[in-house]
Amino acid sequence: MTLEPASGLLYLTERDEAAHEVRFHAFDLDKGELLWEGLSFENSWWTELHEVIGDVMIFSTLHDSQNPEERSWFGLDSSEHHLLWQKDDFYFEQAGADAFCGWDRHDESATRCFYDLRDGREIANKALPLEKNFVTENIPLAFPLQYSEESPHFGTFGRYIRHFLQAEPRGVVDYLELDQSLVLSGYMGVGKKLENFLLVLSREGEQLHYDTLGTDLPGIASDTFMVWKKLLIYVKHKNELRGYVLD
Repeated sequence: MTLEPASGLLYLTERDEAAHEVRFHAFDLDKGELLWEGLSFENSWWTELHEVIGDVMIFSTLHDSQNPEERSWFGLDSSEHHLLWQKDDFYFEQAGADAFCGWDRHDESATRCFYDLRDGREIANKALPLEKNFVTENIPLAFPLQYSEESPHFGTFGRYIRHFLQAEPRGVVDYLELDQSLVLSGYMGVGKKLENFLLVLSREGEQLHYDTLGTDLPGIASDTFMVWKKLLIYVKHKNELRGYVLD
């Protein structure tokens, strides 16, 4: 999931293992409906959506599965889906509200260059980090912090989980503390596999919401949920987008 917070558009990646194909969709959180669906590319299995800034979607395509840096990068208009720019054999460093920067991977003398986000032309140097222009006071967007079993806080989360779910947490816990609620996502063992759960508690210790995000999992993931405005957003079983309104 990739959220563009100013517009409230959530971009989703669907991986079809059988067809070896990846498709991208955009969901309007304010309207609660799909804006568009089924965007795909040639060699889509190796194409990844990295970031969306304003109306520019930034993708990369992997060219060598043994070398994750061997990529080409391109920017696409998020509504019309026409190509804005493309950089081959490029090391992409970061992007901001109106520019991105990086350098030619195969030029040993290459230095960092800056490019216009809308058309990819080279522009004058800018200060780093590049400003994204997110007004966080008006567009609250929050992600959890992840705590491993080695963290001193893991024991506290474990007490919550044992009390409410009668289960022993495994691996990591994603945790987000909000004004009126606490959100936890964690794992419990089921045989040799893992089950990923989501738990929402009130500040007074009342269980408000519970859901299973995945079962029969071979390992753990990160960023299993996010909160935009008062909407808790997550994906259930890799194919069902869900939202829960936090009071």
